[in-house]
Amino acid sequence: MPSSIHISSLNPIHKGSGLPYMSEPDWVHSPHGHNGRVESLPDGGYHFQWCPSDSKENWKQNGNRDYDDGMFYTVNKHCFRADDFESTKHSVKTKIMCAGDSYTFGIGVKDEHTYPHLLAKHFDAVNWNIGAGGIGNDAIALMISQFFREGYIPDVLVVNWGYLHRKILAVTESIIQDNNFPCKDTLPTGAQSEYNELCERLLNEYNSDHPDQNLDGTEVAIWQPQATIPNDKPNINSVFNAHEHMIVRGGDTLFIDFAIQQQLVSALCKAHGVKLYEMFNDDVLYYFIIKYLAPTGQWSGDIPFRCRSVEVDLARDNGHFGSKTLANIANHLIEKLTPIL
Repeated sequence: MPSSIHISSLNPIHKGSGLPYMSEPDWVHSPHGHNGRVESLPDGGYHFQWCPSDSKENWKQNGNRDYDDGMFYTVNKHCFRADDFESTKHSVKTKIMCAGDSYTFGIGVKDEHTYPHLLAKHFDAVNWNIGAGGIGNDAIALMISQFFREGYIPDVLVVNWGYLHRKILAVTESIIQDNNFPCKDTLPTGAQSEYNELCERLLNEYNSDHPDQNLDGTEVAIWQPQATIPNDKPNINSVFNAHEHMIVRGGDTLFIDFAIQQQLVSALCKAHGVKLYEMFNDDVLYYFIIKYLAPTGQWSGDIPFRCRSVEVDLARDNGHFGSKTLANIANHLIEKLTPIL
């Protein structure tokens, strides 16, 4: 069964076999969900209005009023903002797969303004946009691997690598209730020890054998929260944020992890004859590549592209790239890909 957590709020779900999928819009489970108006489509997909962090509340209070409150999002039956996977698997058209986080998914802009759509339209190609909000580079690499393993091999793979600190965080369903961790009074029988173990694991995960300095010479931050059951329900985002703080304490191991993930994707593309082009949103990671990986030859060829170098506007949520910026990214990719397509 799909999760009731609203679409693009957590990592895509990876089944043991078959394609990854994301959660259905929560209108399926609640008539007053976070996705606003939702329409079911004949092919099993959905057309809907809002998608975190592009919410109705945010748009009213702090949103970009250059955009209206229309239904921006169309997803296929796997809830990716892409052409139907199964019906296009053996298409004779060029297949372009774009992998990344919410900037690739296209939070806050209409379908036709996302850079994967613009690329596919220009080259009359199949659009396999497998971007998903909130994910990190580990999930990006695993998702690409899973699509390849299921026989979904594109002609071109564009990877917009995400933020360095994001990691897959697994929490058991018994702990999460309605997007919140329970407080003392609402813990189910036997769950208090499980909750304590979860907190202790997160707090101790990066507490030993870390360098005093990162590659750039900065000191590794020290963060010591309390692992206690809260008296009031905290939002689960606070736990995710705490986890991100501890991930950052990993120092150079983050860069090593990314190098492994990038080499996995590069090797997959080489083995299948797929043209790989890579981009970055995370400035720290971008400069790491320029300084350490690119000079060694352990790279895909082209000088990495920094997406924020062409940023000129913001999306409806006033946080993600706007339609003009996404058009600039698409134009850059068109220039790079035209010689090989």
